[in-house]
Amino acid sequence: PARIRSIAFPTREREQQLARAIASYARNASDHGTACEIVVTDASTTADARARCRARLDALGRELDLSIAYAGAMEIERYAAVVAQESGVALDVVRFALLDTEGIGRTIGANRNVLLLHHVGEAFLSADDDTEARLAASPEMEGGICFSSQAREEAWFFADRAAAVAAAPAWDGGLVALHEHLLGRRFSSIVRDAVAEGDSVDVDEPTSAMMRDIADGSGRVVLSFTGLYGDSGMGDAQSLALGISTPTGRRATRSADAYRVATTSREILKMVAQTTIAPPSGSCMTTSVAFDHRDLLPPFCPVGVEDRLFGLTLSKLSGRYSAFVPFAIFHAASAGRTYAPIVARHVAFNDLVEPHIAAFPFEASVGDAASRLEALGDSLVALGAASAGDYESYQRDRILSADENAAARLSALLALHTAAPPYWRADVEARLAHIRARADDDAYAVPIDLLEGRTREEACALGQRLVGKLGELLRAWPAIVDAAKRLRARNVRIATM
Repeated sequence: PARIRSIAFPTREREQQLARAIASYARNASDHGTACEIVVTDASTTADARARCRARLDALGRELDLSIAYAGAMEIERYAAVVAQESGVALDVVRFALLDTEGIGRTIGANRNVLLLHHVGEAFLSADDDTEARLAASPEMEGGICFSSQAREEAWFFADRAAAVAAAPAWDGGLVALHEHLLGRRFSSIVRDAVAEGDSVDVDEPTSAMMRDIADGSGRVVLSFTGLYGDSGMGDAQSLALGISTPTGRRATRSADAYRVATTSREILKMVAQTTIAPPSGSCMTTSVAFDHRDLLPPFCPVGVEDRLFGLTLSKLSGRYSAFVPFAIFHAASAGRTYAPIVARHVAFNDLVEPHIAAFPFEASVGDAASRLEALGDSLVALGAASAGDYESYQRDRILSADENAAARLSALLALHTAAPPYWRADVEARLAHIRARADDDAYAVPIDLLEGRTREEACALGQRLVGKLGELLRAWPAIVDAAKRLRARNVRIATM
């Protein structure tokens, strides 16, 4: 099993929220007898903002008697130079991993990579700076453990924050111990202990690879997730409502008012009902998650929706699994926000790489994690170096195929649920129409999240270049991680007191 002795927070210009989060997690750890260092990685873009963050952390450390390690732009730049020299990897590749070198404005992926390298060789808990360790248990808690092809989270929807908080069953337990129960453990140990303790062990539609890993006991839990209550952290909740035959879908569609709340209010309670082990996937929300980085994990993508790409890439590394526990932390993002309405589905940077990663075929001889990351990286480097015409044609074919599959799934839902409420059918039909309309658009390689301040041609070219840079990062990551291990052995780390 893994032992967690560090709680880490990626942040950017939100020192007051950060202080609340740190105080909450530190209090939970202290109340349950766990001594943890606090680590903060700060992507603030100005020296003044970083100074404010450091001052607030210094005051908080004195107030709560905490050890707080900090890494801002200066510390990260210094470490990037050292790790580049130690690894032999080009400095621009290391900087791409750890900083917003392209000026995209989205820094969370790079910030999470800083945490991965700081904690190389150990387990740690990472929490977003707008969360709190105010724990809730599942309202429908089931005992035992389930090995499944996916984590089947249940969700309850609320009109406002107060209602969500009131409905979350408070649980006075230790968050670190909750994650340590499964993190780092192999299937053989998990099953043996469950049987010895009289707990049920269920198997629910496992993948063939998971069945092999269950049979020989070799699978290992490298991520441990809680659910959340409060702000959903999602772009929209319609994906939850689409499963109309599930308990969540039935709750969302039981009336027009319930559907309006589910699809417009962001206030939610969402978690599994039973402890579940599942393969990693693109459905990877890293709002609050424990990592075991004693074995190689992939990097986060410094652009795009970083946790989706992380989960998808991790799914390509055999023998690595995620655990989901039937408890939730409080996501205290600003209350009162709503989801955006359905609009025409534009291409985003993730659309340029997710289909490629999902479909990438590994040779049978490519088994270890480092070799798989390097092979996947090589393929993205080649795509980034293709001619503009070949690149755009490739992206169009891949995204069109993904759209066709999505449209087929929505059409099947409409055909299956002919008696579904009209408000649900109207939303599914609108989503289907937007997907079909994109087939007539010539902008398949133009990511909307790179368009600000750029022409379509510039955004397309930047997207292709970033695909290639992500490839360079993936193939260099094993060498970067190995260098970070050697540096750590010499007590050289990114974040400092």
